[in-house]
Amino acid sequence: MHRKNLLIAIIGVMVVSTMRGLAGAGAESRVLVATVLSQSIFLDQLEPKDDVKHEQRAKLTNEQYDKWLLDSHDQALQAKIWQALMDSYCLAHACEPTEEELRMFNEGLEAIEATAYTSEVMRRSREITEKEIQTRREALVKERAALAPKDVRAQEISKQLEVLDKAEQYLQPEGHRQVGKGAVAREFIRTWKFNKALYQQYGGIVIWQQVGLEPIGAYQAWLAEQERSDAFHIHDPQFRARFWKYWQLTSTAYHEVVDDAFLKEAGLKNPFEKPWWLLKKPPANE
Repeated sequence: MHRKNLLIAIIGVMVVSTMRGLAGAGAESRVLVATVLSQSIFLDQLEPKDDVKHEQRAKLTNEQYDKWLLDSHDQALQAKIWQALMDSYCLAHACEPTEEELRMFNEGLEAIEATAYTSEVMRRSREITEKEIQTRREALVKERAALAPKDVRAQEISKQLEVLDKAEQYLQPEGHRQVGKGAVAREFIRTWKFNKALYQQYGGIVIWQQVGLEPIGAYQAWLAEQERSDAFHIHDPQFRARFWKYWQLTSTAYHEVVDDAFLKEAGLKNPFEKPWWLLKKPPANE
């Protein structure tokens, strides 16, 4: 993950004041927000960088700043939980792309680059703004700074930062022509295989979202099951309420749903029968 706007409630001054007191505090006084796959997530790990906070403080009212700060916390928590769970799921479901899949991706992208369907995918992809990429990069850099250089997680973060750099290039004019190369291509394929596996397991509605199709119904069912099995636990009730409010709001009221008409035009029996770059009969762009 990363990725949509979170609609949240304002917690109040108490949480913000607690957070401000974290600097220099010992581990025993850190505020535990959540646990994912036995890894603790503390409030200070969700903090934006100091220079970003200073910039926002200078241009926002107190109420706007508090909301922005809590928004940032929520997005960082979403990203940490999502990434850990997705990585674990992909290990069990062979999401990593093979060399043959990379070859087919490159050939498919070249073959359908000028079609209406690809144009629509590219249009939606460009909706990922540089601001969103920067927010994700800042969170990763902050997390890596607290780790030892040889830490496995630090090395994983470095790889994710490379992907973000490529994604930023992709947003530039003609940048999509580089999508078939390296880390970005791998992330496209990995994400599609992850989505396909979840859809096959849980079903549910599928929507258009940023870089293609997302099985949002499967996401919701999967996350609920992960929480029930204690794969993740959000200890703070207010953070938990906003976490699930976000997923409830990610629905048909805010996104286009992939329906039978779409599937018929694309020649598909289900949304993940084939990846979009291998479709022989792409749907027309409305």
